[in-house]
Amino acid sequence: MPLARALLDSAAKNAARTAVIDGGRAWSYTELAAAARRVAGHVAAATARGTVGIYLPNCSGFVAGFFGVLAAGRAAVPLNTFLAPKELAAVLDHSGADLVITSEACLERLPAGAARYLAVERLLAAGAPLDPPAERSDDDLAVILYTSGSTGEPKGVCLSHRNLAANALGAAESAGFRPEDHVLGALPPFHTFALTTTMIAPLLIGASVVTMARFSPEGALQLAAEGVSVIVGVPSMYRLMARAQKSRPRALPALRLIVSGGERLTPRVREEFEPVFGLPICEGYGLTECSPVVALNVPGSNRPGTVGRPLAHLEIRIADEGGGALPAGAEGEVRVRGASVMSGYHRAPEATRRVLTPDGWLCTGDLGRLDADGFLTLTGRIKELIIVGGENVHPAEVEAAVARHPAVAECGVAGAPDEQRGEQVVAFVVPRPGADGPAVEDLRAHCRRELAGYKVPRRFVLLAELPKGPTGKADRKALAKMAAEGQS
Repeated sequence: MPLARALLDSAAKNAARTAVIDGGRAWSYTELAAAARRVAGHVAAATARGTVGIYLPNCSGFVAGFFGVLAAGRAAVPLNTFLAPKELAAVLDHSGADLVITSEACLERLPAGAARYLAVERLLAAGAPLDPPAERSDDDLAVILYTSGSTGEPKGVCLSHRNLAANALGAAESAGFRPEDHVLGALPPFHTFALTTTMIAPLLIGASVVTMARFSPEGALQLAAEGVSVIVGVPSMYRLMARAQKSRPRALPALRLIVSGGERLTPRVREEFEPVFGLPICEGYGLTECSPVVALNVPGSNRPGTVGRPLAHLEIRIADEGGGALPAGAEGEVRVRGASVMSGYHRAPEATRRVLTPDGWLCTGDLGRLDADGFLTLTGRIKELIIVGGENVHPAEVEAAVARHPAVAECGVAGAPDEQRGEQVVAFVVPRPGADGPAVEDLRAHCRRELAGYKVPRRFVLLAELPKGPTGKADRKALAKMAAEGQS
């Protein structure tokens, strides 16, 4: 069922129940459905384009805006609020969106002239509702989510109504979400992990979403003390929450389920968190291209060190270099097939063909192995992505930005382990001949003008020359080793 219709059906069944709690204000399902219809009326009148951007933090406005865009028969483009204006303008241009739903507080961070901006506060205050919603099919485009992908150029992942509904309901069933649950929405909503598991899934089953515009451990614990029962987050959140709870324990009577994804869960985070909360962390694995959850550990079937078993509607294959299936215990590329695998990348047929096989398998670029019981263990990445706090950063993109500094001759970028954010970006810089080595703070300021904050290198290392392979290209393996060892 198309997502807007699914929400309205859920609202009809759960009319008086709480759908969203935003800063202490509770929205019933009836109120949320009415707000989505009002947004839909505005969107239908404001643009004929097929895509509409949404630039908002976690809030009731994002929820109403998202379902309102879908109810208007458009596809939503949730925009990364960490991007620089130049990057946002590129995403808007590529997606074709000429209209963005935002808030008055966010307007100054958006690129001037890239689109028309509608403040959600005004959309919710008045306007003619669109009723009934526009007719859509399950296979119509619902969302375009932009990710750095494997080339450094933003890729728009095209997800249909079927993709998102299958993943949301599959993840909710696997994890054991209940209608009486209060699910914390603290992850950025432009991520499919947040979009699917902390918004779409709870609302389709009649549960409540508790929004948090900006994560803080104290804030999350306060909401848990007030009744949050399910938290879906990234490991860095759990590390901070464990320390905050240990320093000032508080009763959390409703909290029952902790799910982790977005980056690798280290044993240290698990060891810090679980004794303090008395709950296991259920680690999972996903990709934006899979809407996103692929596999998940669940209470009663939780095998630490693995990322769990695949959702019921998905198949996982460990493939050799030719794509053939490998036996249990063998390492190979993780490939995924099923109802929540994307239709492709927006306006990028060649990139789509590189990752989707003719028989429907998504080539993830991740290495792993399946054990005899079907649990998946990830062992590495074929791709060269650096994952910083759950955000994808490609070395080539950062290298290009650093190289635009006038005192830089060459740059190589690698990731290094980071206790707080999973990985950090390290840039190895060769100064231009005859130039003094650029000051680190000057390089950092330059990168902040060019890149989103999470892409800015944490460390800059000056070298006389980069390590090179036989073809003259920078040796990324050598750089990664240097980054991890802190060598210069």
